[in-house]
Amino acid sequence: MAYAIRIARFVAGMLVLLLPGILSAQSLPAIDVNQHNVTRLAGVAQFAVSDTDLPLAEVQGGEFRILWPADIARGLTDQVHWLRFSVTNSADHAVDWVMHGDSNYLDVMHVYYRDRQYADPLPSAEEYESRLLTDRQPFSARMLDYRKLAFAHVTPAGAATDIYMAVSYEQADAMRLDFSVYDRSYFDDRSRTEYLLFGAWYGILLLLLLGSILLAIVMHQRSAGYYAAFIASTALMWALLNGLGFQYVWSDNLYLQNQGFHLSYLLFAFCAFQFSRQFLRLQEILPQLDRVMWTTQWLMVVAACLRLLGNHDLVLILSYLALASTMLLPVVGLLAWQRGMRHARWFSIAWLVYSMTLTLAVLNAATAFPGWSMDRALAFVQAGTMVEVVLLMLAIGERVLQIEHERREALDLAHRDPLTGLGNRRLLVNAYQRLTSRFQQSGVPVFLGLLDLDEFKAINDRYGHDAGDAILCRLADLLQQHSRGEDTCIRYGGDEFVLLVQADSMQAVELIVERIRTRFAERPTVFGGQMIRHTLSAGVITALDREVNLSPAEMLMKVDLALYEAKNSGRNRTIVRV
Repeated sequence: MAYAIRIARFVAGMLVLLLPGILSAQSLPAIDVNQHNVTRLAGVAQFAVSDTDLPLAEVQGGEFRILWPADIARGLTDQVHWLRFSVTNSADHAVDWVMHGDSNYLDVMHVYYRDRQYADPLPSAEEYESRLLTDRQPFSARMLDYRKLAFAHVTPAGAATDIYMAVSYEQADAMRLDFSVYDRSYFDDRSRTEYLLFGAWYGILLLLLLGSILLAIVMHQRSAGYYAAFIASTALMWALLNGLGFQYVWSDNLYLQNQGFHLSYLLFAFCAFQFSRQFLRLQEILPQLDRVMWTTQWLMVVAACLRLLGNHDLVLILSYLALASTMLLPVVGLLAWQRGMRHARWFSIAWLVYSMTLTLAVLNAATAFPGWSMDRALAFVQAGTMVEVVLLMLAIGERVLQIEHERREALDLAHRDPLTGLGNRRLLVNAYQRLTSRFQQSGVPVFLGLLDLDEFKAINDRYGHDAGDAILCRLADLLQQHSRGEDTCIRYGGDEFVLLVQADSMQAVELIVERIRTRFAERPTVFGGQMIRHTLSAGVITALDREVNLSPAEMLMKVDLALYEAKNSGRNRTIVRV
């Protein structure tokens, strides 16, 4: 029985293809909607071109030819393009189907349709019903709640639906005759997956937008603010290209839907240039290139004003040129990288990815390579755009880390003694505040040692200041060698050094200071062929414990008194005061 049913279906299918040709010399090329989930009209439907929107009766008698894949891209045109074909249903039940093109920005899609039985002759023009689909109407007027102009119909069992369709733009634009017929259930499943992917894409874009705004506010990064503007312009451009903006955001704004494409291209390119100029600091490193880009931006502004004043043809070309100009940004990033901008490498890679995907999409639109539908080409570019914006965010992140590193280096240099490499007196207060916080958590006391070279002026006078500097560096090395990593060693000024230590007892700190003192006295400094002997005196106090809580000023005054006592006691010794 199953085998017999398959034979019957095969015979019915053959009749669907043969009977119209037998019964009428004007039969339309047919698509059996039961054969595939989706059928592309290229290679099946016939097409014709007229300069104006002719009545259907005149078009029926006109000359049509097969729509081959090479005929899909029609270039910039405002001509009316006609397609004709027949959707046949060989099943024993009615079939619901949907037809739409691969372009979201199509202005007019005028569909003439008529159901008939296989044996019936082709209907006359007066017998056709018609449905005008256009983005010159609010989104709510569409047949389907879908981002593109789409025609839906139900073909009865054992019947055919003859279709004549006129597609056009009110003003010259890039025409593509890439239309497909979908089984309705397959179309619905495909649409759900499609919108899920779009949601993920725009969700990531939103996170990047919020992150860049936060970075601009918190870190005072102007380039992050321009990146946020670039992300917003990218979202606007793709919302127009995808049709999601008209579907969900500006459903009643016909001006933005119909006039916004070229403005969005110009805005995207303007923001891309502004971000690039700021992020790469072109005014500093490549001033001539910066002026060229600045001039180009003003041309974009002029083009946008012309579009708002009603000019179309010139602005159409300028907007495409503006979009194409962004493909030069990888070279700009490479030039900046060669001049020492490390973060420019991610910038170049990001725009290179975008440029490659856009180039392939342009080739797809202008030639037979690689032969993708517009939907697939746009999805490819949109995926490249996502890689681009993520890499640009990575570049911004690297730049912020670099700025933070430079800030820390500058801060470190500001707290560092240039001769010995130890901290300077600016660091002392910060270090003491940090140890105070630790003391409040751990209860471990804080001690301060003040070390001063004995008779250092006499050494300078006898051996010279270079020799004195060598001795100071010698003492700095001893401080670093005999203190612990968490201790703070500071050249407080002249020949005075400070050791700030957090330890369990005064005895541990005294042991460290005494070790430094004895090593310094036992090992003279050899400079200029001379052996220079030297000693130091030191005072050590308790700065912070359960009973003592000195301010920085009190701490320094108390340790200075201990050092003064060591000096007056004969020098080359350590005096401890709790």
